[in-house]
Amino acid sequence: MGAGKFLSVLAGILTIVATYVLSWEAFMFFFVRVYVGGIGLIKNLPDMFTNPDAYATIFGLDTWVIYIIAVVLILFLI
Repeated sequence: MGAGKFLSVLAGILTIVATYVLSWEAFMFFFVRVYVGGIGLIKNLPDMFTNPDAYATIFGLDTWVIYIIAVVLILFLI
């Protein structure tokens, strides 16, 4: 019973970290600082597969990293 509680708490902490902390980003958009949070990233998950170049440009990453982030988000949502 103790191991189940510990694993449940660990899973909850990992989910919070994956959706909020690891997906925070700030970038300049027409001389205005824009902050991006985890929920907006989850809402735009289909767009990450159809237009990964835009996300790669915004975050300053390669396109394949965007695919990996999208797959990891899907795994945490399941």
